[in-house]
Amino acid sequence: MRKIFKKASFWPALIALIAIIICVRNYSPGTWLTGWDTLHPEFSFSLGFGRAISGAWQEHQGLGATASQAHAAELPRLIFLFLASLLLPVSFLRYFYFFVCLLLGPLGVYSFLKKIVFEREVAWRQNIPAFLGALFYLLNLGTVQHFVVPLEMFATQYAALGWLFLLMTQFIQTGKKNCLLLFGLVSFLAAPMAHTATLFYVYLVVVVLYLAGFLIFSPQKIFLRKRIFLLFFAILVTNFFWLGPNLYYVCRHSGEVEASKIHQLFTDEAIAQGQEFSGLAEVALFKSFLFNWQVYQPEVGFGPLLRAWQVHLNNPEVSFLGYLFFLLVAVGLATALFKKEVVLVSWLPVFIFLFFFMMILNPLLSPIYSWLIGRWSLAREILRFPFTKFSILLIFVEAIFFGQAVRVLFAKRKIISLLVAAIITGSLIFYMRPAFAGYLVSPQMRIKIPNEYFEMFAWFDQQTAGRILKLPMPDLWGWNYYGWGYQGAGFLWFGLKQPLLDREFDRWSQYNQEAYRELSYALYSQNSSLLSSFVQKYNINWILLDENIFDPNHDQKVLLFEETKVILSQQNEFQLAKKFGPKISIYKVGNLQNNKIYNLQSTEEIVGANYDKVVSQLPAKTALQLTRPEKVIKVDFEKFFLFPENCGPILLDQSFAYDLLDGGRGFKLSAQAANACVKLPLFQLPLPLNEANLWLKVDLLKEGDANFCLFDNRLGRCAAQRYDYPFFEIVGGAANYQLQFSLVANAYTELKVRQLSLTFYKQNSNEEAISLLQEGSLGNLPVLQRQDTSCGIAPQKYFRKITGADDNQYIEYFSQNGNLCDTFYYPQLPHNQGYALLVESKNIQGLPIRFCLTNYQTRRCDLDIKLHEGADFKTQLFLIPPQSTGEKGFDLNLSNYSIGQVPSVNQLKAVKIFPVDYQWLAPIDQKNKRLFFDQSFDSGWLALGWEDGGPKLLKHVLINNWANGWELNNEGQRPWIFFWPQGLEYLGFLVLAACFWWGFRQGNAQNNKNRRQYGQIKRVADLKKAQQKRADGK
Repeated sequence: MRKIFKKASFWPALIALIAIIICVRNYSPGTWLTGWDTLHPEFSFSLGFGRAISGAWQEHQGLGATASQAHAAELPRLIFLFLASLLLPVSFLRYFYFFVCLLLGPLGVYSFLKKIVFEREVAWRQNIPAFLGALFYLLNLGTVQHFVVPLEMFATQYAALGWLFLLMTQFIQTGKKNCLLLFGLVSFLAAPMAHTATLFYVYLVVVVLYLAGFLIFSPQKIFLRKRIFLLFFAILVTNFFWLGPNLYYVCRHSGEVEASKIHQLFTDEAIAQGQEFSGLAEVALFKSFLFNWQVYQPEVGFGPLLRAWQVHLNNPEVSFLGYLFFLLVAVGLATALFKKEVVLVSWLPVFIFLFFFMMILNPLLSPIYSWLIGRWSLAREILRFPFTKFSILLIFVEAIFFGQAVRVLFAKRKIISLLVAAIITGSLIFYMRPAFAGYLVSPQMRIKIPNEYFEMFAWFDQQTAGRILKLPMPDLWGWNYYGWGYQGAGFLWFGLKQPLLDREFDRWSQYNQEAYRELSYALYSQNSSLLSSFVQKYNINWILLDENIFDPNHDQKVLLFEETKVILSQQNEFQLAKKFGPKISIYKVGNLQNNKIYNLQSTEEIVGANYDKVVSQLPAKTALQLTRPEKVIKVDFEKFFLFPENCGPILLDQSFAYDLLDGGRGFKLSAQAANACVKLPLFQLPLPLNEANLWLKVDLLKEGDANFCLFDNRLGRCAAQRYDYPFFEIVGGAANYQLQFSLVANAYTELKVRQLSLTFYKQNSNEEAISLLQEGSLGNLPVLQRQDTSCGIAPQKYFRKITGADDNQYIEYFSQNGNLCDTFYYPQLPHNQGYALLVESKNIQGLPIRFCLTNYQTRRCDLDIKLHEGADFKTQLFLIPPQSTGEKGFDLNLSNYSIGQVPSVNQLKAVKIFPVDYQWLAPIDQKNKRLFFDQSFDSGWLALGWEDGGPKLLKHVLINNWANGWELNNEGQRPWIFFWPQGLEYLGFLVLAACFWWGFRQGNAQNNKNRRQYGQIKRVADLKKAQQKRADGK
């Protein structure tokens, strides 16, 4: 046994054994590792290599887009997967990559600790602290969250850090060229961690801090400057092939990501999620927003992604262990200050930097956060989810100090060290017990992909190139749920050579987002001619209708499967070409006869001159033009059988009562701890019940805080009100309505109503259509004290109250750690009319209000908007396009969402919808002698023609409001079209190849020199031996 512990290979072998056990327990035979933000180049290596080698422009992303992510950086991983595919099943390749990363990561940490940090110690004082530091790197909650829904870039960084800093430090200390060459090689192999480049940029900052620490604390500063320069040169050379195109994107297009609808709606919630996990207790355990994330499970619906880990951490002893491990890290950190070893001290500023930014969303640090995002636009993107950018690096640094604590506290005597190693190993395994039970990788990520999809890939591979439109597209999020288990951003484009119009690509290109909006309008207005214009405008050759997709958040009719089939059948140019299984249909788009190309005006917020143009159509709010009263009714309550109801939730100690006053000419409603109400059915009154449309005027005297509305029995709620009190509109007969009086009371409260009279008018047939539609809860008296409603996550604390002066009232919404909802009802609005939505609001604290305009027919969110974040009232205007259906009705659903203990407080002053006569569709004039290129417009595209005996760049123009075009002087021109940032990638490949060639040549020259020197030394030694023998013989 003693000999075993002495062997240098024992400790890394034990690390490998533990990692392999975890891998085996998290593999499900016969499944694919897929879902979330998945990458599947193994579906078609030829497509994968082609898109990586030409990575500056991503043609497959809808209409084509500049590469926002570093697709070229995937090249080393593609080579690895391709070589592995020669031996392993394709379905296992993604598993294999993550399992290899899980193994290489702690082995790299072990090597770094043993050979660098504890280099001067005796063997057993190297091995045990290095082993436990590496085991901490493997077994912690941060590692779990990077593998539970694995993404390649995080796994690559996790695998590479130990090896990168090992070779980097060895070169700093020795200056050996072989170390620099090996560092360059590992740096190239680690390039996939830059798939989202912000992860690489944070790594680069850490390298700067670490090497700066070396330069400051090391006495050999003269040698270090040159070596540090060579290290940064090696990093630049090995990454420029993807870094050059990415810098082009950052300079030209970074603002487009922030301007995308998905980004605008999601970023504030993402930041709020990060705030909840920005406290010291959460950062110490590496807990992140994923502990709040919901995942769909067919058996139970939505539930926590990390349910098994939440249950495990609810055990006090488990959480205690987590904090105990962090305490060991703190001890290692403190002892490093006193040791004053260059390597350890150099990590101190790195730890401070990483730990600070893991907590940057903490409200205490909000002034610094605000300053950063105000000065540096990229900071908001990097700090949106600090955990994803900083956590792996922080795990690595904490592993160093964890090993340092073991070295200082327990590495006094060998037997004690072995005993401590056994205890800490057992504790770490217990702490990560769910990982050994198969919960390191989420079971929802291990699923079987139906064979129909691979048959479809093979079929499309034999078809002509042409853009594919994927349906359904029920919402803007681009997050797909399939009936066979997949949930995530999508996967089809990894197997299709044709470009795919998919919502996942909206974030990266404004033109993709615009195309979706036009498609959504065409489909949900059920307008087949508009759909024909759409496919012509965007050069769509195929339509893929996948009925495996479902929407777990809405009624399934929002997917419009049957309606889409009807629309496609109404136009001869759409022909069913192929079916794969019962649910995947491929339609071929034929030649279209319509040559007009249309633009749909934006439904986003309208500002500037267009705002004035639309608001000018808002009619002045004048008095009603009423006819002679049909009937005036003095209400005698003694003649009606009325009784009080509880219109709110049932609570303990509730009481309410109803009594007549003044001999039936009035009533008293009293309540305590209740929302009491009394309803007077209009059918009990002597009025013309058969009259379809009437106006009702209400007059009364009241004592107390009276609230009343016209209750619509068909809707089960108060009807929308077109004009301020005292007028109400009756549509479809008075028998459908009741007059509801309500009293919201905490302490004992009374409401007295006297002299109630109702006056009925027929609507004036000569009156113009009423154009101002204002929800009844916004106004003077008709501001209704509705019961607060929570939806989704029930808030810890919430309320909805009316406040402000009589002539300046507004609704204030407050929620904490949950969602407070409200709804404004517009049941009579016909869908075939265009409208403008005008909202006046302000955001006092937390997240701003979100609005969803729900279509009564499809139950789809036709308009999903986030209101402004300013602390002053601001009026915003949004356009709602008309639809061709004859249906009616919208609900404007409000969400006041709070994440964690940071409350969301918003005030809403006005919500108005009014019809507008707007020219939604406008033909574009087409000019002759223009070259059309069906990739989305980007100034990086150039066309080089030949004129007057020499090359000349043609004038670049925008065609159809999305595509590239160039003006031609003659129709016979055939210019050379190219995307110039792609040259940066090719330049990077050339520089990389040249540097590696030079490095290997230098290495061979050094080896030859060493062999010659060794030969000379050996000959001299042999000569001396021969001379010695002769001397001895004499």
